[in-house]
Amino acid sequence: MANERDLKLLAKVTPDWRQGESRQTPLDQWVKATGLTRRSVQYWLQRLEKDKWIKWQSRRGRGHIPDFTLLKKPDEWLQDQALNLMELGESREALNLVSSDQRSTLLERYLNRGLTDNQDLVQVLYIPFYRAIHDLNPRTATRRTEGHILDHLHRGLLAFDPDTQKLVPSIAHHWQTKPNGYRFFLRKNIFFHNGEQLTAACVKEAFRAPSHSNHANDIHFNIIKSVSVINDWTVDILLKWHSPIFLHILTLSVFAITKKDEKHHYPIGCGPFKLLEQTPERTVLQSFDLFFGYRPYLDRVEFWTLKNSRVHLDINAHIISARDGKGLSGDYKNVRKLEVGAHYLVFNQKKRKSGFSQLSVRQYLAGMLDKSKLLSGYKEKFVEASCFEPQRQGPAHAATTSKHRPFTNLSIVTYKLNSNLELASWIQECLSQHNIQSKLTILNYPEFCQRENRIKHDIVLAGEVFDEDKLLSYFDFFMANSVVTDFLPKPARQQLEGWVRKATVAVEEAEMMDKLRNVEVQAIKNLFWLPLFHHRQHMLVSSKIKDNEINAFGWLNFDRIWLEH
Repeated sequence: MANERDLKLLAKVTPDWRQGESRQTPLDQWVKATGLTRRSVQYWLQRLEKDKWIKWQSRRGRGHIPDFTLLKKPDEWLQDQALNLMELGESREALNLVSSDQRSTLLERYLNRGLTDNQDLVQVLYIPFYRAIHDLNPRTATRRTEGHILDHLHRGLLAFDPDTQKLVPSIAHHWQTKPNGYRFFLRKNIFFHNGEQLTAACVKEAFRAPSHSNHANDIHFNIIKSVSVINDWTVDILLKWHSPIFLHILTLSVFAITKKDEKHHYPIGCGPFKLLEQTPERTVLQSFDLFFGYRPYLDRVEFWTLKNSRVHLDINAHIISARDGKGLSGDYKNVRKLEVGAHYLVFNQKKRKSGFSQLSVRQYLAGMLDKSKLLSGYKEKFVEASCFEPQRQGPAHAATTSKHRPFTNLSIVTYKLNSNLELASWIQECLSQHNIQSKLTILNYPEFCQRENRIKHDIVLAGEVFDEDKLLSYFDFFMANSVVTDFLPKPARQQLEGWVRKATVAVEEAEMMDKLRNVEVQAIKNLFWLPLFHHRQHMLVSSKIKDNEINAFGWLNFDRIWLEH
């Protein structure tokens, strides 16, 4: 019986054959085309003929060439098989089943089928994306899209409600303040995505400090002194230094209650969606029926990596970036939001040759950057920033002179993102007008995250986006942003940490927020980092999506929206 490999081989060697077409083809030609031995080719042709894919008529006598008739084209069958694999979540196997020039057709058929078949029964959100989804480990993920996905895969002891701006129960239904920490009371009948029940022992294991890891997120574990299991549904957490900021820290994905599972590459969670598939081509989230909260109305969310080939996005996609959506004819709503956060520069104070260890030198370079030149061409995309919150005014850095001019050639590094490339070009232009040459290095984001790839450069261009919990966002940036801390000498790093600790001792959150904002002002005055521009998110959202309010990360909350057909 012919198998998939036989049919893939047939499709490969008969791309220009029509169904029913006959050709005289020497056996040696099949041997050359397939790369098989003569005997293997004979067995291959026999299997195909037995299943009525071809008709093979051998002619007797020297010089007589066999007749081959292609009874059925294998492409459609392979496409159908690939579609079935797509439904089963096996996108890599599905894409490998068809030739590279057939993959766009396969994606279009799949997406079209998803939007038409069972539309009243199955709710699937399709998102074409410009890159593959990277790290989905809650301990190490740093990108905003990955963070947004993790928010749907995992839950922590507490959550932050963006509507009320308050902490609310999640896995813990109640908590009490103790002299040196907190006691948490867990909900019963919470299940991980593999069906195992969550207990206090799982919380203790999830809060185990990482060993032999130098990730910036690890610093958050330094506040924990011990975790004790009182019973299956009660856990005590003692702190090295007591601060209400700890309750906000618990909402970070790094403190999601996870469980290791041999069948999964990443730790599994107990959130409203579970990770069904993650490949370079596709990432699929599926609603979790045993979720302890409200089940999402969406059944599935699919991210498709579409770098070069473009299917009919206006037919097949629900959320599209404005960059990819030019010229769409579908019914889409323009959704814009000015992000809280900013693109910023960090000067390498540890690199002696650059001279950035001196504040006057950092001020000198900061004064060279003429923001008005960039804004003249990108008013719809960028807004000038002097601190992270758009409505606030931070310290200004006017043009100045320096007694020292130690640098003539600077090395700048950033990661691959359109807005970063635009800003990097502007920075280089500003520097060149002061006769300063610069070399730009552009890394893929996973490589950019590796300290050794950044530390050798003079300047880093990066970006920070605050989520709805601004108090936590400030604290997390100050304490766990390795882009900043890697470039600060030890005294400056200790000074920043000292400011933050004093600010977070405050009991009232409003007072704590004021003090953290003052920390930001002091850090920018010292040019530990230099805010450049706020970014305005711009997305095209299908009219089929309801409750389409964009969140702080520039995304829609998948557990709140639904599709109207």
